[in-house]
Amino acid sequence: MDKQELFDKMKLAVDQEYEAYLMYKDIADNSGQPELKVIFERIASEEYQHREIILKRYRILKGLTD
Repeated sequence: MDKQELFDKMKLAVDQEYEAYLMYKDIADNSGQPELKVIFERIASEEYQHREIILKRYRILKGLTD
């Protein structure tokens, strides 16, 4: 895999993690049940953290190759 392909895949992963975050946040916000809201808020938070981890590594790698 060349560098550009790696960056493209990492960017896709960042986008997918953000979409998952939005989906779980929406489920939490519209669950109507406090127990489910807590569960889906936690899952949303985890997806957002995944996004941040990948994005940080993407930026580090991108900076090393520029």
